[in-house]
Amino acid sequence: MYPIFSLLRRLAATHIYATEPMLEVIDGTYHIRLDRSSDYLNLTTLKWDGASKAVPFSAMEVSSDSPVAAAISLSKRENEIAEKVRARDIVYTMVAGPEEEVALPEGRVRRRCTYALIRGVYRASSTALVQQRIKATQELQFRKLPPGTVRL
Repeated sequence: MYPIFSLLRRLAATHIYATEPMLEVIDGTYHIRLDRSSDYLNLTTLKWDGASKAVPFSAMEVSSDSPVAAAISLSKRENEIAEKVRARDIVYTMVAGPEEEVALPEGRVRRRCTYALIRGVYRASSTALVQQRIKATQELQFRKLPPGTVRL
């Protein structure tokens, strides 16, 4: 299975791999529990849905002629999503669920990724995701430069 290097994945503030204790099944769909309500990206409508404490996982699936083509196809779709939802302007956490790649009988490959995108910065705990507070502005510490050096 080839990695996916999409904008949607690279622009996330944090990444979390979902484990079994964090997941719960509601109406046949995996959900991840949060310590407080937060907006999440609905991949069907490409809108940030209202606050929820149980965020559903979305699945994206492609079939292609080869594993490389499947990874490229998923990357392109995720790049389109990142542009449509203006992911560069939003601080969000990407929670990765299982990914699978299956060889189909007609010589093609099907690749399926599941994940949830949650507005804000979260960290994993044993049973739920806990939101982290981040400072709007952070003071940068610069080392002293030699006399006459101009900092740009």
